[in-house]
Amino acid sequence: MKIGIDIDDTITNTCEFMEDYISSFFNIKKDYLKKNNIYYFNLPLEFKDREKDFYLSIFEKQILNIPIKENAKNIINKLKEEGNKIIIITAREKDTYIDPVLSTKRQLESYGISYDKILCTKDKRKACIDEKIDIFIDDSIRNINSVKNIVKQVYLFTNPYNKKICVPFERVDDWIQIYKLLKEK
Repeated sequence: MKIGIDIDDTITNTCEFMEDYISSFFNIKKDYLKKNNIYYFNLPLEFKDREKDFYLSIFEKQILNIPIKENAKNIINKLKEEGNKIIIITAREKDTYIDPVLSTKRQLESYGISYDKILCTKDKRKACIDEKIDIFIDDSIRNINSVKNIVKQVYLFTNPYNKKICVPFERVDDWIQIYKLLKEK
């Protein structure tokens, strides 16, 4: 199987980790961020003019410090050892990273995660088509919706910002659950 996997908030706990940095950089109280569901990926319009600066000066420099989700390394490496192709598909692009592929490689190496390929693109649908992805795992409802009809199975990784939204596809809460579901297929 070819398994497409997102990184931020799928392999990592990016939102939680970046809260303090967003609060400090944009001078916003953390309570306000939480109350208004503001995360690194959906900054309000009034912050868009500083978004690139935030990514280049904070996000990219902190990327190696973002904590990995429990069991992500073990399960992903196990899936690869079992003969699956692991394709990392992340929305990190040059508009907000100096070198998104290199930053991502370094991050995955620091975690000890094995993979076959990294694709840095916001067009995850095209990536799934081009790579003939069978299984796609992401935390973004928008990304899942864009690929759900072109891959065999999608899994939405549950996070605080998508938890209360009713979706017509399967949710996963952790990497052990993903592995069990994949073994049932």
